Amino acid sequence: MVDSGSRVPPPFTPYAVGFAVPPNQKFAFAGTFVDKEWMELDVNSPAASPCAGNVYVTHTPFHGVNGSFPIVFSRSTDGGATFSQPRVISSGGPAGTRGNQGSDIAVGPDGTIYVAYRTFPGGSDATSTVSIVKSTDCGRHWSQPVTVGSIASAQAPGVAFRTPTFAFVAVDNTNSNVVYVAYMSIAGDFDIYVQRSTDGGTTWGPPVQVNTDPGARHQIWPTIEVSHGALHVAWYDFRNSVTAGNEALDVYYACTNCDGAVYPAFSHEERVTDVSHNGNCQMFGGGSVAFHGDYIELDARWDGTNHVVHVAWADNRDVPAGQCDLTPGPAPTNSIGNRNQNIYADRLTVSP
Repeated sequence: MVDSGSRVPPPFTPYAVGFAVPPNQKFAFAGTFVDKEWMELDVNSPAASPCAGNVYVTHTPFHGVNGSFPIVFSRSTDGGATFSQPRVISSGGPAGTRGNQGSDIAVGPDGTIYVAYRTFPGGSDATSTVSIVKSTDCGRHWSQPVTVGSIASAQAPGVAFRTPTFAFVAVDNTNSNVVYVAYMSIAGDFDIYVQRSTDGGTTWGPPVQVNTDPGARHQIWPTIEVSHGALHVAWYDFRNSVTAGNEALDVYYACTNCDGAVYPAFSHEERVTDVSHNGNCQMFGGGSVAFHGDYIELDARWDGTNHVVHVAWADNRDVPAGQCDLTPGPAPTNSIGNRNQNIYADRLTVSP
């Protein structure tokens, strides 16, 4: 266990937000709400990348009262001491959109920067796509957005907590033109998909489903990385549930170009968690709204013999069963017991 969590003592109410809406003003937030900030470093040698040592950050500024929400980019060339002013990188061209969210950054072995993100061209989940932009000059200039593929997204049936869809990107650390994007998409149930480009993100191959479990259980929220040409994927998985309420949540892993599998084939799926947990605990709204941290992270390196893969995730295993409080009470202060999620991590050794 990495972090044992913390509690907010009375009289403070965790996650409580209040709004004051002026007369004749539609309900929305004023100003700018910043969300989903993400960071990446160029860890290449100066001989390999002219951008070596740069720090890159993307995020989404939601402009209030039905304004736009673009993806913006900032960079630091002095080790994070200062950053450039955020600039919009998700507009322009036929694939540019005013509604975007959930950006992820990857840096190739020659310093090429890729940013993948989810778009809302029609303003709703039903019209979502995954787009990508790239820079070959350390973030000074950016390509126009390219559509990677379409996403079918919705609230996962039978799951009490929210299940948003985002895009994740990784670059082959041996070839900057080989790029992977992962996401979840629903067709009855959610599954994990990967698409690959071999020409620097200009064109994309068809979606490849990573998980192969039978039945209608969901797989959600992937995370990806590449080491020594191998693509590693981890995600949250409900396959071990036995009730309609999807009471058992785990983390699973698979890879390609490793363990004897060559893309588009993936290796067998490995259960990372050793204990299932219930993700439907009433965490928000004073103990009346189910919520699970929709974050998971994976990193990987090649040690000369094997791939060493680290995965970290949010986990409810330490919430006592009687205190998960799966049924909200009559009052908005239905907060009993200790519902602290914890962060768990594991290390995998994967053969070539």
